Amino acid sequence: MTDIPVTLPVSARLKPAQTVCLIGPSGPAVTSLRSILSDLDCAVIHVASPSELSDTTALGGLAVGGLAATGADLTLIEYRPREVPLTQFTALLWSLQLAPLIVVGPELPELETAWLLAQGGACAYMAAGLSAAEKRALLIAHLPHVQAESLVVGRLRLDLSEGQAWYGGQPLGLTATQFKLLCTLMQRPGQAIDCSSLATLAQCRGVPAHLAGLRRKLAAHSAAFLLRGTPQQGYALDARRQPRSVNVGFALKAHLTQLF
Repeated sequence: MTDIPVTLPVSARLKPAQTVCLIGPSGPAVTSLRSILSDLDCAVIHVASPSELSDTTALGGLAVGGLAATGADLTLIEYRPREVPLTQFTALLWSLQLAPLIVVGPELPELETAWLLAQGGACAYMAAGLSAAEKRALLIAHLPHVQAESLVVGRLRLDLSEGQAWYGGQPLGLTATQFKLLCTLMQRPGQAIDCSSLATLAQCRGVPAHLAGLRRKLAAHSAAFLLRGTPQQGYALDARRQPRSVNVGFALKAHLTQLF
């Protein structure tokens, strides 16, 4: 399987220039993020050791205190499970009270990721397996000042200036509320968002009903269910490296519908 690209145009720039605090020892993860942030015209404060900040608390080699004084618009902190227990790390995140905060780390079981987000106060988890385009999209989604003309996830594209949505070049014919909900999900590909948060982010009511209609419109153009989730579990746009298996019965029905 090939990666599902998640891209934003070059015109997606941050205005004014923003500051990002990047916490973690120098390595492939930090180098990759610095490159993406540089492309987004962000100023990066890299904190790798306790000596780089005054009044710090060392944990697993990371300097994590005194960050409020940096004035960063976004903070990224690397999680290394082999060095710091999950419960201790989440307690640390909670004590920082920095928003927005993204945790960067290896692929984790879904329950551990949910624990980090719920108990640690982080707004997102950036897994190492994400492509550079997916990392870029996630960063843009959580930086305060963003100007973008379009969002793209696989064959799904939103034109933000015109309020139009296409799948594989075919218009989806979304309502204004469906468009806002899909835009919210595309800014956070693969991240499950509960109904209450979706209602707040998209400024709408009746999220499950609107998403049911959106799912029907997406399903008419694709055999794979791009929109996954339930009102109880939350919803996410499927942007994983290994897409879900196709429902063969639905695929046949969709194919026959297109023929006739």
